[in-house]
Amino acid sequence: MAGGHDPSRPSVSLKTTREDHQALLAQGEPYFLPAYVGSKGWIGVELVHPALDWTELEELVKDSYRLIAPKKLAACLD
Repeated sequence: MAGGHDPSRPSVSLKTTREDHQALLAQGEPYFLPAYVGSKGWIGVELVHPALDWTELEELVKDSYRLIAPKKLAACLD
């Protein structure tokens, strides 16, 4: 298990800011440090964890998209 995550459980990896990255990892489950990309500012989210806040996940997905999408496409979210 990489970073304490069971790879048989569905998850998603999202790009985060440095501040969010540290805060989410400190929060613990359902967040984890994904293998290979975790050190580059990505966070893993276990999708079947009972503590998952789907509203927060929605915001994290949007923020992740804004960080990696071309500026013109990222602006479409606003």
